[in-house]
Amino acid sequence: MRAGIARQLSLGLAAVQVVALGTVAVLVTSRMEGVLVSEVGEAAVASVDALEALLREDMLVGRRDDLRRGVEAIRQRANVRGVRVLDGRGVVAVSSEPDDEGQQRPRDGPTCRSCHPASAGPDAGAAPAQFEELESSRTLRAVKPVFNGPGCVGSCHVHRPEQRVLGFLEIDGSLERVDETIARTRWIIAGFTLAAVVLTILASRALVVRWIHRPVRDLVEATGRLAAGDLTWRVPAQRDRDFGRIASAFDRMAAGLEQAQRQVILSAKLASAGKLAAGVAHELNNPLTGILAFAEDLLAHAAPDDRRRADYEVIVRETRRCGDIVRDLLDFARQEMPEQRECDLHDIIGRAVALVERLVGFRRVRIERRFDPSLPRVLADSGQLQQVFLNLLTNAAEAMPDGGTITLATRPVAGGLVEASVADTGPGIPPEIRERIFEPFFSTKRSAAGHPSGQGLGLAVSWSIVERHRGKMSVESVVGGGTTFRVVFPAVGERGAGKP
Repeated sequence: MRAGIARQLSLGLAAVQVVALGTVAVLVTSRMEGVLVSEVGEAAVASVDALEALLREDMLVGRRDDLRRGVEAIRQRANVRGVRVLDGRGVVAVSSEPDDEGQQRPRDGPTCRSCHPASAGPDAGAAPAQFEELESSRTLRAVKPVFNGPGCVGSCHVHRPEQRVLGFLEIDGSLERVDETIARTRWIIAGFTLAAVVLTILASRALVVRWIHRPVRDLVEATGRLAAGDLTWRVPAQRDRDFGRIASAFDRMAAGLEQAQRQVILSAKLASAGKLAAGVAHELNNPLTGILAFAEDLLAHAAPDDRRRADYEVIVRETRRCGDIVRDLLDFARQEMPEQRECDLHDIIGRAVALVERLVGFRRVRIERRFDPSLPRVLADSGQLQQVFLNLLTNAAEAMPDGGTITLATRPVAGGLVEASVADTGPGIPPEIRERIFEPFFSTKRSAAGHPSGQGLGLAVSWSIVERHRGKMSVESVVGGGTTFRVVFPAVGERGAGKP
């Protein structure tokens, strides 16, 4: 995964960079070439202007040898390939290359085009000095017409006074240095491009490893652990916002699966315990009835001073306690389906409070109500829900033997649901037993001697009732900060009951 993502991203970025830098290089070198050619042309024009100033007197008096020496002097300058003096007909009169002398310039060449169109006569017009790149070689030719003037008509020159152009001066400039500069620039750009591509590949691999590979690796590892059944695994926090959202979504999914798994396991335990409890209760009920009958008969016929009377009382008391346990088992195993009707959840909670608030265990307990007046009605068996809240209220009071506060709250929640909560200010439930409190026969209640004093069926029965009402029960607790039980039920609305 690491090599694949890093390689693909690195090569992709490198390709994009090569194309981008290549395009920039073409544009830059093309622009640079145009600027350099213009500079060479302007230098050639300046040279041809200087040539005219240098040779003007020699041309006026007809000193051909001095004229030739001047042409040779200009030829020695850098980037100058050739210097020529042409007469008005376009014939080379003096040249730095003797082989050129006597040659006729074609009408469509750069020399003739500098003064007039090819279709016009020789005196059609005249332009100032200008330059043009020759197509046949990397040479730039600057051409300057030599105009007729008052000093040009005399004994040395036989020209008509009305003839405007007497001849031309040509200087050929070399573009070799321009080509060398452009080549060096291209190599420099190519080197920078190569360095940038290498740095991009290295940087992109490093960034891919840090920003993509590691988050993806964590997600893959978490997915593997989840597939293996480890629902407690969580993805480490991610700095990247997008991967952070993915990690948070994965953690929420894992937490939901973990909770669903606990509920499935607990439901299976309740079902198995219910079947076991039903069988045990039926098997024990008849023997206990016989034992209780004989023990009560012995107690009734025992004399007041009989030393065995205290033993008979213990047998009767404990047998009755066993009977109560059997009845609880039968109630737990029976799990009757609720007879659901539209009910007011506030009325159900109020009746449960009325049954317990006068008990001894509630004398030092203050009950607060935080009911939402807009709470929708629920579809439920009011008797069974009352049993749920009786169990929760009793457990809350028993968790605060020295007194405290029980807060009853209701509120509508999203999805067409209603929530009721019972919160106490007791010592809280330790994390190691929090997940077991809904298991049947698990109890944290202890007698004065430290022995279990409860059957551990109250919360299990309440869980079963809530499940049969298509609801959910959960617990939140902080050691030293109290415990809150939350129950969520479908509400009755215009479209019927919702689903938790």
